[in-house]
Amino acid sequence: MTMLGWQRLAETLFQKCALMRLPLRDRLSSELHVLAADFGRPHPGGTVIDLPLRHGHLARLVAASRSNVCRAMHAIRDDGMVDVIGDRIVLLEPAPGPSGGASGH
Repeated sequence: MTMLGWQRLAETLFQKCALMRLPLRDRLSSELHVLAADFGRPHPGGTVIDLPLRHGHLARLVAASRSNVCRAMHAIRDDGMVDVIGDRIVLLEPAPGPSGGASGH
């Protein structure tokens, strides 16, 4: 492995270890954003992760039980952060605030 390869591996491991200190919901959200960046495509409401993902897949990715991932996914879905269409997850764009995104200053 080249020096650049080792450096990337070390950075990835460091990031994964840092994620483990976060609550499950934050780990899941972070990994969904990584998947969207790597495998996403535009969708009317945001970005669809073009991979067939199940709760078990996500559980292994974030080092959690499938049942806990299921609860966390329901919570972030209820909060309007994601939608699920079949076996695809859509990261939803945040709705503009009441001021239309202007700072008001």
